[in-house]
Amino acid sequence: MPKDYQKELAIREDLAYQIQHHRFAEGEKLPSEYELAEKYDVTRITVRNVYLTLQEMGFIYSKQGVGHFVQKKIGNIELLLKSGSSFSEKMRRQNIPCETVNLFCRRISYSKALFERLEASENEEVFCIARLRILYHFPAAIHFSYLLKSRFPTIDRDGPSITSIFDYYRRLGHRNLLASPATLSAGFPSRQEKKWLQCGALVPLLVLEHDCVDADSGETLEKTRSIYRSDIFQHRVKF
Repeated sequence: MPKDYQKELAIREDLAYQIQHHRFAEGEKLPSEYELAEKYDVTRITVRNVYLTLQEMGFIYSKQGVGHFVQKKIGNIELLLKSGSSFSEKMRRQNIPCETVNLFCRRISYSKALFERLEASENEEVFCIARLRILYHFPAAIHFSYLLKSRFPTIDRDGPSITSIFDYYRRLGHRNLLASPATLSAGFPSRQEKKWLQCGALVPLLVLEHDCVDADSGETLEKTRSIYRSDIFQHRVKF
């Protein structure tokens, strides 16, 4: 590993540690590139690379001509994993301003793992509906719902206007809804997800996957994958 990169990595780890352990307050201005170059005995280019990476990771933000600042947390969100209510309803109960934008509804190509989860044959039509969740006027999450057309015959026509999938189910008579036990993991945004969420490529995402089940019939209505930004939002997961 080149010596300059070793120094860059060490500085980045040091600053990230200080930010995570609140040595710098949210919104606080960080030392200038010149000050850090002097402190660590490195070039300003090395410090600039450190700041660029920390920004991609969601630790800091920059103001041109002013400097670099510790990223502020905008909201504290409670995620109820076993609730039978919609995301919008959960946000309203927490008094969190929430908007939803339907990003797309489209048929997806065959994916062995997903189709097996849906108990679908290779020739069946599966549609994905993606919704962007905007909280406090900032893009916070994307919810992807995967549905069988054989179960919802008009989903190709209905899907582009759906913002609440739970409301859609209720209109079709599915009123007692439950979420199955969720799988929780971490990930990073794809190039398109980065654009939708307006975040850096290295911002860690909280990834939740679960099923939505009709409690009366036991029928699985959808498979869901939800991704949540962790740079400007804090999440409390409640099972």
